[in-house]
Amino acid sequence: MKKSLIILFLVFIQLPAKNIWAAVPEISLHLLMDLNWKFIQSDVKGAEAPGFNDTNWRMVNVPHDWSIEGEFEQDAITKGPGGYLPTGVGWYRKHFSISSISTGQQFRIEFDGVYMNSDVWINGQHLGKHPYGYTSFYYDLTPFIKKGEI
Repeated sequence: MKKSLIILFLVFIQLPAKNIWAAVPEISLHLLMDLNWKFIQSDVKGAEAPGFNDTNWRMVNVPHDWSIEGEFEQDAITKGPGGYLPTGVGWYRKHFSISSISTGQQFRIEFDGVYMNSDVWINGQHLGKHPYGYTSFYYDLTPFIKKGEI
């Protein structure tokens, strides 16, 4: 089965492709994917690969803020603006299945609140890097979606 790492809060699947001239109204399916994410607070090499073994990662639901699980430290790198909490890298992975794909079907992933400096991958393909915190952004997943488990 194909697997992927995706850092996301919502996936939007649009059926069919958006066309303002179409006589048939656009049909959209919005999938909320807040539950059952794999997470590790570490910079893990190769975690973007579809076959990466994440079985020992813990399960979390998003939104999730791993820094608030840490200890408050007066000499924390971010000082007061960071709440005197730890910083670093955390990986989130989400596995999901697509049972069928129709011709012209489009897939989009939309982020509503990733903190900062996120890199987004799907099926081993880098979708992009978003350097800002708590701003909305999205990526087109259509070229990278495969039928079956992702």
